[in-house]
Amino acid sequence: MQMQMPVTYKAPVQLRADPVALPKIWPLKAFKGTTNYDRKAFKEHLRACAKGDLPRIQAELKRCRSNVPYTVLTHCFTKDEHDADNPVKRFPRKKYIWEMLKEINDSPRIAIPKSRQIMITWTVMAYLVVKAVFWRHRLIFCQSKKEEDAAMLIDRGKHIYEHLPWWMKQASPLKRPLHKLPFNKIIFTNGSMLWGVPQGADVLRQYTASIIFGDESAFQEKAEGAYKAAKPTVDGGGQIILVSSANGKNFFYRICYDRMDASNEAL
Repeated sequence: MQMQMPVTYKAPVQLRADPVALPKIWPLKAFKGTTNYDRKAFKEHLRACAKGDLPRIQAELKRCRSNVPYTVLTHCFTKDEHDADNPVKRFPRKKYIWEMLKEINDSPRIAIPKSRQIMITWTVMAYLVVKAVFWRHRLIFCQSKKEEDAAMLIDRGKHIYEHLPWWMKQASPLKRPLHKLPFNKIIFTNGSMLWGVPQGADVLRQYTASIIFGDESAFQEKAEGAYKAAKPTVDGGGQIILVSSANGKNFFYRICYDRMDASNEAL
């Protein structure tokens, strides 16, 4: 008669009843009052999350959802096409990026004039990816002058999502692997979606968007019509983000610098 080996049962993972004491977030050099920041404790916390410490992961996810600027500057990575050796880089922890993220997060309508090479478009795309990751059923349009330009915005979003921590992606996975997604969409299992569309009002009129991001709005001849079509989104609790470099005194200039005339009063 063969002897049966004893079966060993492992107790399931138990969550700690007491909340995890998270270390204070990293300081920005331009900010004051951050002398009690413990760099070692913060790094150890992130390493513990990477190793699968479930209570810490849950606590970090909760903090990320409540603090979008922190999430972008801690867990999101950009891409530097000028650096062939190390193109993937963490967002720079600069005060203007932090302040811009806070303004975007708190404003239902915001227009941002920009110059080049200061990462405004990358920052907005990171904000949109974080919103899609942590909030369900968000329909987010990324609009540019041409469809291929809009697809490039979505490519940036895909890069940002690809380099998120594994535990954040596991909390909000994609509906399909990245390489199988449509060229102009990022679709999440939580019902959220980023959708790159060309300029104009046609697509925006057909859907109730959560957020509409217009990139290089000053170069979109149909920007005003798109804004009029998108206005009900804001009235219903959504958000419009317009970003552009200078291109004369057009619609973006007028709305950015409060130069709308009586005919535009409804806007």
